[in-house]
Order: sequence, then C-alpha cells, then structure tokens
Amino acid sequence: MDAATGALYARAGGDGAGGNGPNLSIGYAVPFIGLLLSIAIGPLAIPHLWEHWYPLFTAVWSLAFFIPFAVQYGITFALYEVVHALILDYFPFILLVTSLYTSAGGLVVRGRLSGRPGVNTLLMVVGTILASVIGTTGASMVMIRPLLRSIANRRYRIHSIVFFIFLVSNIGGCLTPIGDPPVFIGFLRGVDFFWPLTNAILPFLLTAGVVTVTYFAVDVVLWRREGHRAAEEDRDVEAVVGEEKPAGDVKDDVSKPAAGARTPTPDETLEASPKDAGSTTGHLESSATVTSDTSIPLSPLSRYSTVGTLSDRKGLLVDEADKGNAKQHFGDGDHAPGKAMNGDKEEREGDWAHFVQDEVEEVEEEVLEVESLKVVGLLNITLLLLIVADVVVSGYMKKNFPNGYVTVWNNPGHEGDSIQWYYGDIASDLFLALIVVAGWKLTPKARFQENKFSWGPIREVAILFLGIFLTLVPILLIFSLGESGSLGWLVSAVTTPTHYFWASGGLSSFLDNAPTYALFFGEAGGDPVYLMNEGRKVLTAINCGSVFMGANTYIGNAPNFLVRGIAQENGLQMPSFFAYMLCAICILGPIFVVNTFIFFWS
Repeated sequence: MDAATGALYARAGGDGAGGNGPNLSIGYAVPFIGLLLSIAIGPLAIPHLWEHWYPLFTAVWSLAFFIPFAVQYGITFALYEVVHALILDYFPFILLVTSLYTSAGGLVVRGRLSGRPGVNTLLMVVGTILASVIGTTGASMVMIRPLLRSIANRRYRIHSIVFFIFLVSNIGGCLTPIGDPPVFIGFLRGVDFFWPLTNAILPFLLTAGVVTVTYFAVDVVLWRREGHRAAEEDRDVEAVVGEEKPAGDVKDDVSKPAAGARTPTPDETLEASPKDAGSTTGHLESSATVTSDTSIPLSPLSRYSTVGTLSDRKGLLVDEADKGNAKQHFGDGDHAPGKAMNGDKEEREGDWAHFVQDEVEEVEEEVLEVESLKVVGLLNITLLLLIVADVVVSGYMKKNFPNGYVTVWNNPGHEGDSIQWYYGDIASDLFLALIVVAGWKLTPKARFQENKFSWGPIREVAILFLGIFLTLVPILLIFSLGESGSLGWLVSAVTTPTHYFWASGGLSSFLDNAPTYALFFGEAGGDPVYLMNEGRKVLTAINCGSVFMGANTYIGNAPNFLVRGIAQENGLQMPSFFAYMLCAICILGPIFVVNTFIFFWS
C-alpha cells in the first residue's frame, strides 16, 4: 500500500481503550493465516493449479471468515463490517495502487544502463529518496523497470530485486506522510508533516545506508563471479534502456534509410546495417536520443572527434578502412588500388568490412557512453504529481474538516458507530479513477509495450489483497478492543520504545502496517503533542518499526507484491514466500537489532 491509503485505516486500532465490536475469539484469525499459508505454499506445492485458481483460494478463505461470523453475530453486522472494509479500505487502496501502476507504466527511462554495481546502486539510492517524495508504490513503479533493464543481461539478478523491495518499497517511505501509510496515519492523528523527517532521519540513514552498502558489496562479488569471461561478453553485458522501442519512436535513425530514399548500394548498406548477432552495432537502433544530426565529442578517437555527426564519422572510417585495405592487398607504392591484380575480392571486402564494423562499434559505444538518461512521458509525470497532490489534499481535508462526511451505514452492533465516507475521500476516489482512465487512454500504447506493461501484477494484487482485507476484519476488531480483547496480553506487554519498535514491526510484517501503527499510537496514549515531545522515542519507534519491517514479507506492503509480479512478468524466478522472508531476516534482522541498541533501547 502507499501513502494516501493510510487515511483509510484510521478507524482500525481505535484509541486502544476499547473497541466498537464483539469480543471475538482468536480462532477468527484462522482464515487470515490460512490465506497467508496459501500464498506462501501454493506457488511451490501446486504452481500450475495456483496460477489459474488463486482467486478461488481467496474466495474460500474469505467465506471461511464471513459465514461463521454471520452465523454468530448476524448477517447484518457481518455485511456492515464487509461493506466498511470495501468502501473505506479496499476500494481506495486498489484505486491508488492502480493509478500509480498505470501512470508509471507509461513512463519510460531511456539511455545507457550498464548493469554494473555502481549503476544499479545509484538506481537504488534514487528510488529510496523518491519513496518519501512520491510514495513507496510510486517510486517502486517508476524505478523497477529501469533496474530490470539495467540487469537484463546479468547472470545474477534476483538479489537486485530483493534489495529493491527492501529499500525502495519500504525503508525509503519513513520520512514523510506521503511515503507510507503508517506515517500518513500519524499525520492524520496530529503529528506534524515534517516531524518524521527530523526525527526518523538517523534511523533511516543507518538502515538505508547499511542495506545499500550491503547490496553494493553483494553485487560487486556477483559481478566478478559472472566473469567478464571475454572482452566480447564484457561488451554484451551492457544493456541499452529502450531496446524494444516501437517503430516511429526515433527520428533520423542512422541505421535506417529515410522513407522514400533510393535503394542503397552494398557499400552504403555497410554504413547503416547492424552487424551479425553478438555485435553491439544495433545499439544505435535502440537508443532513442541518438540521431543522425547529433554532435557528440569522442575523446579517445581523436582522429574522428572533429567530424561533427555520427554519419560523417562512419564515412571517415569507411575511407580510412578502404585506404588501409588497399595498402594491405596492393602495397604502398607502385600499385594503385584501381590496378589490382587477380585477388580474392570477397576476402578483401570482408577484411575492410570487419575493420569498419569494429571501428564503427567503438564510435557507437562511445556515443552511448556519454549519452545522458532521458525520461519520456511528461503526461505520466504530471499524473504522478497529481496523485501525490491528491494524497496531501485529501489528508488535509480530513484533518481540518472532521465533520465533512456522509453516513453510509449505521453500525447495527454498536450505537454511535457508522461508516462515515468523508467528502475528501469521495473526491479522492473519483479523482484516482479518472487518473487510471487518463493514464491508460492518453499514454501511447507503444510506451506501454516498451515497458513490457501488463495487467497481470495488478490483477494478482487486487484479488489477493481483497481476501487479505476481508480476512483481516476480525483481527482488527480484536486489536481494536485493546487490553480487553483476545490479544490483550500482547497489547499490555508493550511498554518501552524497544517493545513498540519490534511489536509494531512484527505485526506490520504480516498485517496491514497502517492499522498496526494506529493501534500502537493509541496504546502509547494517542496524544500527538506528548508523543512528538516527551514521547518522541516511542513515536519514532512506532514509525520506523511499522515502515521498516514491512519489508520482511511479500505481504508487508503492497509494493512488495507488485514488484515481485513485475519481475516475474519479465522472466525472473523470484524467491518463494518463505525464502524471501528468510533473506529478509538474515539481512535486515541484524540491522534492526543495531537500530534497537542505538535509537530505541531503554
């Protein structure tokens, strides 16, 4: 989930002093646990069945909650809780995620990305910073495709996606209310907008810094293990972003004759044609920013650097090659090229063709080396900024106009409780729906194709998280009762910043992190003025625990699942649920322990 969705969970957790529902048995957590186990085990034990029938598994576990709940507490109360979850929780969540997914799906980053550890680490850093600016989901959707293209020709790729989930989809969102739902909940409860930035910055820098350095070290080791087995393979490992650009997207492509031009001669064809498989001459076709009239200085090839255009440099190389081969085959002095004796014409042509191709390849590689990255999709950038604005505006409206809502349904089980649909939330939902339509209709389909966009990942998230939201209903009701509920022993045991850090983080790994934050915010007193001052260590612990530890599982935060789905759509075999969780525990666990002793120990 992402920033704005935090507003939708303010009810969950209540104020910690007693909830508005029945004292449910802990047995109502079984459907939720069953769904989690299905998500974890299904793709491993029954992969083909799960791929086609996971919606059925979701429906079965959802009914496993609803039917006993309706029998015990009445169909009216059961429907009330389901409608509450759908209107105020699920629909706004999926609208936000879909709008970000669609808008970012048409945003193309082009240029040279070599797949080297330094480049990949830079992408991680940029994404981590963006997470607090446009939200973890927004940053994940914007940055995952450039990363996938950067590592496209790497042998070891899975680790990059795992660390991307750690950093961009979770840790980076802890500094602003826009970043992640728990921080947004705090903002709605009265925490100043910039309070997390000034108070969570040190835990963020430590956690993000250590994870980033760890990723760089791992990537360097694997980069060297991949071998650079030969110079040719070292060259081939460099991937050009936008390689599958659609026709008509590049103007004046030097590798293609202009429309209506005469048929080129074999000598002219040599200039424009890519080499056989394995060469990098075809990179010019892939690059969207290099054109035939682009002048780019080439430092090492000083003989050719004074020639203004790439076509001119290619022509000079052809001339140089022709002279060189004339000397090679006919000598320096007495024999002019036009007076060649009987020789192997095909061999001579092959020699100078090979020479020209090698030299042109060097020119093209150097052109691409200095080519800057280019972001294509002004419309999509605008849509992303509008989504961020929607998050902020809806939050301020709900905060400053608490009575601006329409009552959808009064709670039949508790007088005074009702489904209150705030005007700001209604406007936000409609606006996000328009963003989805605009992003899909107005973005050129060629750019979606270039990004290998598909609806598969968002469909999986929509179906599975529908089941998660529904089966979470009884668990959130239990926690809303505070110490008087079935899990009162857990709530009452949390008293110190250390406890708050690990309790909020542990629950956020499996439950939704927004109501988890709301629960412990209430248990800590619920007074934002106190928590921002004398209780700042407790509030920082809740903030960091809820955000950081969402990285522990695929379901800890919605971007985790989306990134996993996009990676799988691009042919990567991602770790299973438990394998990913083990990686997170081994890598992030020690860092969280260090955070505990430095920032939250008491």
